Amino acid sequence: MKYFFAALLLISNTAFAYNESPTDMFTAEDNMTDSSSVSWIQVDDLPKTCKEQSEQRGLKPFKYKPKACSFWRRTLFGNSCVIYTQRSVNYHTMGHELRHCFQGSWPGHP
Repeated sequence: MKYFFAALLLISNTAFAYNESPTDMFTAEDNMTDSSSVSWIQVDDLPKTCKEQSEQRGLKPFKYKPKACSFWRRTLFGNSCVIYTQRSVNYHTMGHELRHCFQGSWPGHP
């Protein structure tokens, strides 16, 4: 189980490695959880922060300049997720990262 969530964290690093439409529909049937404590942290240097956070978790660095990044985990107290963005973010980026907090990676997401 530990390796499963490590893989999910790794997959979160690919959040914007492809194009997607903000109007694409998706199902909640793929949720890994229906409850998560979410923190949103706005930073000045997003690529640096995402790289540092990824390294702290033992994950590979991003291969592109991220628009945002998220990291989630299960704890004894429930699920937690941290989303990092620039100080100004659009709905699509925030929604994409929030989806990671509940679905980890999803079918069709690299």
